[in-house]
Amino acid sequence: MKIKRIAITLLIVLVLGIILSCTEAELTSSLYLTSDEEHIAMGIGTLFMTYLIEAAYRMDPDTPEMSGLAGTYNDSEGSFSFTYTNFNFDTEDEEDTIIEGSFLLNGTHSRTISGTTTTESLDITLDVSDGNTTERITVKIDLTFEGSNEEPTNLLFKVNGKSFTKAEVEALFDFDEDDE
Repeated sequence: MKIKRIAITLLIVLVLGIILSCTEAELTSSLYLTSDEEHIAMGIGTLFMTYLIEAAYRMDPDTPEMSGLAGTYNDSEGSFSFTYTNFNFDTEDEEDTIIEGSFLLNGTHSRTISGTTTTESLDITLDVSDGNTTERITVKIDLTFEGSNEEPTNLLFKVNGKSFTKAEVEALFDFDEDDE
């Protein structure tokens, strides 16, 4: 349970950091993120959340908290393949509640390497429930990298059926200090 709490805490800090940074950068034009910016932040947050869960899984795949997650990871080349099947990312326990409600993940996250081309694909459905209502968030991200290039040569970024371009995603994290 400690691994799960650490992952949840890191995720909360990460998402809040992204939202606060973006909001701070946009204070001159708006006090709130636009709907599109919120969707992009949700997509990036979901991607990072899966990285955190998968790191915990690689450390100890047999813990009860990892029920509903299966996968493989190749340390030598960095490829992986994970499948979420009703993975219950519930944050409630007897001692403490970090977030009310529950999170249920379904989908896949993989990275393949063929020659000098790396392709990463995330196709996740996240159901967020407060006990009375459930909100469904779908995130589809496909990235292709050539060689040691850190910039993707191809990007598909889709949240709740809405597609975003590479420029729109990058704009959320582009903080031009000269505008101050």
